[in-house]
Amino acid sequence: MRIKSPILWLPWLFLVNSCMAQQAMDKDNSFVFLELFTSQGCSSCAAADVLISEVIQNTEETYSNVFVLTYHVDYWDYLGWEDKLANPAFTKRQRSYAKILGSPNVYTPQLVANGELHFVGSDRRKLADIVQGNDFKTADVELNLEIAQKGQTLDLLIRLAGDFKNTLVRIALVEKGLITQIQGGENKGRTIRYDNVVRQFQSRESEKEIFEKLIITKNINFQNAELIVFVQDKNSWKVKGVSKLKLEEKIE
Repeated sequence: MRIKSPILWLPWLFLVNSCMAQQAMDKDNSFVFLELFTSQGCSSCAAADVLISEVIQNTEETYSNVFVLTYHVDYWDYLGWEDKLANPAFTKRQRSYAKILGSPNVYTPQLVANGELHFVGSDRRKLADIVQGNDFKTADVELNLEIAQKGQTLDLLIRLAGDFKNTLVRIALVEKGLITQIQGGENKGRTIRYDNVVRQFQSRESEKEIFEKLIITKNINFQNAELIVFVQDKNSWKVKGVSKLKLEEKIE
């Protein structure tokens, strides 16, 4: 573990994946939401990156209500390798979590579960305990997602139901299967695969219906991307509901 100190909406245009869009709301209405903070410049992170990819693969095969976001932070770039997947906004998000969860430091690899607890991201036993059911949360908010695509523009319709008072809607575009050959720093010489990497992230106030436009950058493989949308309490940052929609069409 490494520690760092302190549009016009036309109904017939929507492409709806009802299975995926409703995945968070199965019979028992429960979910686990995981956020991994990692870095290509941190030697301790590689084990967590492998572990989280295993979780993603397993949950896809079993259709489990486990949702994963991977954020790359930038504060280890000075060690000799600039993480091209990193974003200063993700470092800021991690620091906000530290303050909310009462952690004296930010560190990598760090996993945050349901916005409520954090632990070392390579802790296989703790992670297994969580994804096997002991930390599943009942959703307070149901999300329904619909999407219209035109070129690199995505028009997203989000419908909320339930207790979404005093919450924020977070929209994350994630991409899997990103492979990097690291040529410097602590992981020099290693080739590492990264999954569910957050490539674009935005937030807004919760409403019953939300219309949001996303412009997808050209360097994202649309066939390996999906939207994960979640509702988070403004103050405690507890996650109250989550859903996802796989993007299968290639952008021309």
